[in-house]
Amino acid sequence: MKRPADEPHAQAAVDALLWKASPRAPGGNSPRATTPAFKALPLPGHPLFPKVPPRLGGLLLPDVSGLGNGVHGDKTAQPPWKVARVDTEQAKAAPVVEVRTKAMAMPEVPKGPATVAPRPQAPPWRAVPAVPAVPAVPAVPAVPAVPPPVPPAVPPAVPPPAGAAPERPRGPSGNSTATGSTGSGASFSKAAAAASSGLVPNPNDLLRRGEELLRQTAQLHQQNEIAHKKQEEERRKQEEIEKRRAEVEEKRRLEEERKRLVEEEQQNVRRQADEAAQVLQDELRKLIEVAELEVQMAEAESAKIDEPASCEEIVRVSEDFETAALAAQHAVKACFEFMDGRHLKLKGNTEATMSNCASLLKRSHAARASVDMVVLKVRQKAKPAKDELLARSLQAELESLLAVAEEEAATVRKLQEALGKAQRQDGNEADQAVISACDDFDKPGQNALQAALRCTSLLDQNVKQIHGPTEELKARSTKLAGQARQLRSALDQILEKVRLAKMAAIQRIEKEARRVAVEKEAKRQEAIFDQYDQDKDGVLTAGEIVAYVKGEHQFDLAEEKLQQILQNGGVSKQHFARLRLTNGASATAKQQGPEGPEKLRQLEEFVQGTDSELAVTEEAKQLVFGQVREIVESLQAQLQESEPLAKVKQLREEAAPVMARFMEAEVLRTQIQVCSEDLVRLKQEVADCKEELKEGRMRWSDSAAGSLTHRRGAASGLFGAAVRELPHGTRQHGDMGTWGHLHGDAQRAAFVTLATHDYSQGALVLTAGLRSGLPDWIDVIVFSDTELSLVPGVELRALSSLPDVPVPAFVGEPLMPNFNFCWKKLGLWSLEEYDVIVYMDADILILGNILSILEKTPPAGMLAAVPACECWRSETCNYTAPDSYDVGFYFNAGVLVFRPSTSDFSNMMGWLQHDAQTPSPALQSSEQPGSDSMPFAEQDFLNIFFEKKLCRLPPVFNALQHALRNPKHATQLNLSDCIALHYVMGKPWAPTKHDEDFVDLQNLWRKSYQEFSTRAFLRPLWELHRVHPKLSLFLVRDYIPPATEGALLSVIYGESLQDRWVQLTSRRLLCLGGVPHPDGAICEALPPAIDEIGHALAQAGGISGLPNQCLINSYLPGQGIDAHSDGPRFKAEVAILTLEGPALMYFGLVEKKAYPLHPQRLEVLLEPRSLLVMSGEAYELYVHRIDHAKVDITRAGEEIPRAPRRTSLTLRRLKHILLEPKEVMDAATKSAKDAQWQWWNSQISEID
Repeated sequence: MKRPADEPHAQAAVDALLWKASPRAPGGNSPRATTPAFKALPLPGHPLFPKVPPRLGGLLLPDVSGLGNGVHGDKTAQPPWKVARVDTEQAKAAPVVEVRTKAMAMPEVPKGPATVAPRPQAPPWRAVPAVPAVPAVPAVPAVPAVPPPVPPAVPPAVPPPAGAAPERPRGPSGNSTATGSTGSGASFSKAAAAASSGLVPNPNDLLRRGEELLRQTAQLHQQNEIAHKKQEEERRKQEEIEKRRAEVEEKRRLEEERKRLVEEEQQNVRRQADEAAQVLQDELRKLIEVAELEVQMAEAESAKIDEPASCEEIVRVSEDFETAALAAQHAVKACFEFMDGRHLKLKGNTEATMSNCASLLKRSHAARASVDMVVLKVRQKAKPAKDELLARSLQAELESLLAVAEEEAATVRKLQEALGKAQRQDGNEADQAVISACDDFDKPGQNALQAALRCTSLLDQNVKQIHGPTEELKARSTKLAGQARQLRSALDQILEKVRLAKMAAIQRIEKEARRVAVEKEAKRQEAIFDQYDQDKDGVLTAGEIVAYVKGEHQFDLAEEKLQQILQNGGVSKQHFARLRLTNGASATAKQQGPEGPEKLRQLEEFVQGTDSELAVTEEAKQLVFGQVREIVESLQAQLQESEPLAKVKQLREEAAPVMARFMEAEVLRTQIQVCSEDLVRLKQEVADCKEELKEGRMRWSDSAAGSLTHRRGAASGLFGAAVRELPHGTRQHGDMGTWGHLHGDAQRAAFVTLATHDYSQGALVLTAGLRSGLPDWIDVIVFSDTELSLVPGVELRALSSLPDVPVPAFVGEPLMPNFNFCWKKLGLWSLEEYDVIVYMDADILILGNILSILEKTPPAGMLAAVPACECWRSETCNYTAPDSYDVGFYFNAGVLVFRPSTSDFSNMMGWLQHDAQTPSPALQSSEQPGSDSMPFAEQDFLNIFFEKKLCRLPPVFNALQHALRNPKHATQLNLSDCIALHYVMGKPWAPTKHDEDFVDLQNLWRKSYQEFSTRAFLRPLWELHRVHPKLSLFLVRDYIPPATEGALLSVIYGESLQDRWVQLTSRRLLCLGGVPHPDGAICEALPPAIDEIGHALAQAGGISGLPNQCLINSYLPGQGIDAHSDGPRFKAEVAILTLEGPALMYFGLVEKKAYPLHPQRLEVLLEPRSLLVMSGEAYELYVHRIDHAKVDITRAGEEIPRAPRRTSLTLRRLKHILLEPKEVMDAATKSAKDAQWQWWNSQISEID
């Protein structure tokens, strides 16, 4: 490869190296040192290193001009040893310059001829800047010595003159090495010959060695630089670490200081809390000591009741004990009221205060348990004595009433004897005496009857209390009851006999009076006959008859009648009375008009103009005969009418004794009926006694069980109370869900269901069954947004009061559309006002003791349920598996028992909103493929959420109707053992053809519905029934079902209330409860059927309290009530229930100018079974009325006919109450109540 001509620096460097490598001495003739000159080459940065070094193939080479002889180098030649020494020292101190050229990546120079590969000249701007030298650079390794060749003869160099320019380096031929010079060919050939002979080193080797040295130098420099950077980085990191370590140390010191201050503050707070806890504990200890002292006093008083004593002594001791027990209970209550809300403050923070608090808590619970046990013991002991005293007092009162009744009965018997004497007399005076005796008999008889009625009324009102607990008292009460009923029966017989005797006497007097009147009338008729019988022959001739007719009756006699009389030879005296004209004949004569008298006058004139033999013309005869004939026909008609009447009267007189005997038989029949009623009542009393005995046994059993539980489980009860005081996480293992009815006051429980309009009938049957089978302290709640009919005692809450639980977005469509509604069931977990919730579907029928399910209450955070029947898809159905069956199960969500917790509810919501759906193995094994879509809605979700937290319930608490028909479960699940029957699939209120196999099971539900629906009342949403937006006036249609209406009517018009009705001018009135007396009402208890209406209204929010008066009005067609207001003696609220028939009620505003924005008139149609509620301004500002009409006409012109009878019940609340029904016990209060009722009846009569 040829070298380009534009690289003079490379050529000059080669020439210099070749020349300086010659073995000549510095003087020119003596040989040089054996060490070559390039062994001591200075490093970059050394003073001997040229400022702008020549370039050779892109490599920086040292300036070697100072290593030659005096001709080409310095003026004074340096010896080789000095040069080497100086070079070594300078090399040690020389700085290293970073050399970055392309030569570091160049390939080696190939061996061969002494030629140098051409290199492009670098531009001036690519000069490498100097960098600081890295100390401790290793020395360049020395090149091995080359034997000195024989130097050629070279003339010594002539130093340049002073001030002359420095001489440029020259080559071996002595030529200048300026740019572009090539040197002499002879010199180059000599140098090449010397190199080839081995006397001179090869230039290529020198170049390679130089480049290698430069490369090694650059590498060392780079390594030193990297090491320096690493050292700097490590130093900076170490400084940063030290800085951070100092900061952390400072923070730690500050944190320790803060913790020390916080600890000191906490210690101060704990100390203050402990001091406050000690103060509170001292106060509580004092209260507990007082309570324990009161309990000891109560126990001392209770010990006296065990001593043998009379009933009076036992009652007296029990009354004294009640005072002591009340004081003890108040003291214990003061302890718990003091602890209420101060549990954390009482505990303090130290073990001592906590231990003291626990001991005080135990003492307070022990005091309460002692009081309860002592009270239970004393009451059980005192109850028979109180019952005995009450029975004795009632029997004494009954004896006094019987004595009064006997006295009255004795008076009645004396009067009866006087009546008998009067009856044995003869003549009219005897009948008058009988009537007088009967009149004297009325008042004493009524008094005696009232006395007997008071006796029987006392028996009826106190049928259970009067028997007493002992056999002696029961026998005595039975004897007194028999005497009372016998006395009443005897008085009824006497009064009936007196009534019959008086009736018979009156009939005899009337008969005698009629006989006298008939005789008198006969004498009068005989006198009349004698008057008109002018010839005194005892027969009336035609003329005499005509005169008689005209003189007595003023009308003409028909010709046919007269002819008939003449044919018979006239009218004799004995038949004259039968021919007399009565009012009917007179009426017939009047119907003939004015022609009759004219004809009679003409006939009389004609007869007077003839002689006595009636020698008249034929025309005159026909005229007279026709008139007389008409009179005879009328007389015969009267005769035919009068004869049956006479026969009837005769038959009545003959039948009088028979009627008397019949009346006696009626009396006997009445007595037999009374006896049968007594027998029925006696049977009812026997049944009641049996029920009381059964209830007594149950109460005794419960009390015995309670006492046993108190004795055996005192420690357990205290432990449970202590556990309830612990935090939730601590007591989770201690609160194991045990339950008993004796702990009802400690834990609140509720039976809950959800209902839509389609399940309204099912909700009625379920809640009614629950309410009748559960104690009052357990709530029965229905959540619904629709109007439902429910029995009293069931609470209806709005569904919106539960937290909203939307249907999760990731679930698919359920099997039934109504399953989406069931997601709201999850909101029940937020009802922390209760300790236990028992949820039941609305299609369940209660068959047994559902209270026992509370004994299966699970621990907190768990769920108790009954496994689902999976026979339809799996052979391993565990529906009736034993309770110890540990394999996971898929449960039916129709019956659930759990402890509500907002944390559990929040976890459920978080699972539904954030967690991925992961079906449980139980869910996967129970559903078809694709079960992750949750076809059974919340039931699938609950099975997933509570998969590891389930408690198995026996299937009797959720007996599925199709499982009862499954032979696999029939042997293990009997209907008689079932407590709750679940009508899954087919519903009994909407049967289908697929329910034919379950008819008997669904008939059980229908029977219960018929029973409970008679006591059900609608729970209205009042705003939907407001009549006018400005008035508190509400009309609820179909408030009660027809069955309830029939039950109410049977009570209202029953025999027990018949004597309470008052007949007014336009209606009948019955008042129950209390009357608005000025001194305050003495109330009586309302009948149970009406009292249930009041409770239902109060519970539904229709009225603010229970009504204490019920006014019942009975209207006939055409009857009504005038405009009126109920007045200020009642609360400003009234409810009107309409039965049997409709009516139109009108409302009118009294002060129209004062209330211009109020409606002036309103009309409300009261339909049968509808409820009208008015309060506030509708009660105070308006009057209301019902027209006296048979047909009501609305403003629209619609005609509404009245029913044969309409009954309305007006429920009101009296403001001023003197005595409640339970306070009316003794005779004084009862007589005062009777006086108030008499005052009320008089007021009603005056108002009417």
